[in-house]
Amino acid sequence: MLNSNQIKLLRDGGVRVRAHSGARGGRSAHFLATPDKLVPNFEAIGHEPFTEEHIQALAQRLQAPDWPRGTLNIYGLEGLLTALLVLPLGIRPTVWLPLVWNESGWKIPVALQGEDQLQPFIELLGGFMRAIDADLLATPSRSTSVLERLATRHRPNTLHRQRDWAQGFGLAISQSNYLTVPVDEMSRRALYAIAIHAKPLLASDQNQSVSPGSFREAILVLAKLRTSRGPLGSLIEKSALI
Repeated sequence: MLNSNQIKLLRDGGVRVRAHSGARGGRSAHFLATPDKLVPNFEAIGHEPFTEEHIQALAQRLQAPDWPRGTLNIYGLEGLLTALLVLPLGIRPTVWLPLVWNESGWKIPVALQGEDQLQPFIELLGGFMRAIDADLLATPSRSTSVLERLATRHRPNTLHRQRDWAQGFGLAISQSNYLTVPVDEMSRRALYAIAIHAKPLLASDQNQSVSPGSFREAILVLAKLRTSRGPLGSLIEKSALI
């Protein structure tokens, strides 16, 4: 089992503050109840090729002036989606999707209320998730993260990018009971290697390594141990995707 300090560190990504309308910077955090919106089925979403242009479009959408404040950036989003793919969290889309725009409950921000806004955004999310999954299913497995691909344009500081990613990963974990059951030793080490990136100063105090290499290695370890692809469904044979 992880000790209490490790569990707290892993869950640390779930602590965020929602901004209110009229917040500085012109962003709006207005949300509308959306019981009539169908819950997306991500097994049927995002099958079109996902290009660099799509990644850029998604990153820019998360930083648009009309987007809610306090939401995940592209690095935190990749962390959250990766956790959903490699860990047995069992979180419904109505729970994890609102985390992307800093909301709880099945509410959609005004910025996505129009049909011409919501569906394209969901397709981008699905495509991004499938791109991450394809890397994990490749032989050999690889992790071509936005941590490197979008480094200079969106978040120049390496430690800040890694922190955002790890906090997104921890945010997904905070919505499940995953850490209340025993975790095998390999998973425990990998989880903690990711978690320390959420608090790099704490890791330095404990003489822990915080490096891109240890980060990627931990992701690949968890990917090898996974038994499903989370929102994307069953873990199919690698050969079927290559």
